[in-house]
Amino acid sequence: MKECKKYNMKEAFEEKHDFDFTIYLVRPRRVDGIKQLVTVPVNSFTMFGISVIEARRIVKVLSSTPAYICSVKVINPNIIDYEM
Repeated sequence: MKECKKYNMKEAFEEKHDFDFTIYLVRPRRVDGIKQLVTVPVNSFTMFGISVIEARRIVKVLSSTPAYICSVKVINPNIIDYEM
């Protein structure tokens, strides 16, 4: 029977990764009397060599404003992203 290696989540969250942040402006609009929220990308930036805890802290600060939300994506060097 195969033995599983123990995985320490604290160490996993403290590992350094590269993150891609995107800031969106949230605007309400009405279509046929129904309120819809539209997200418009405003800015994006990349940070290298930060932990998951630090990235979550940045997202929390940027998303605390009423009209903006921030999304974050881990940059994986094993996956090639052809999106331009």
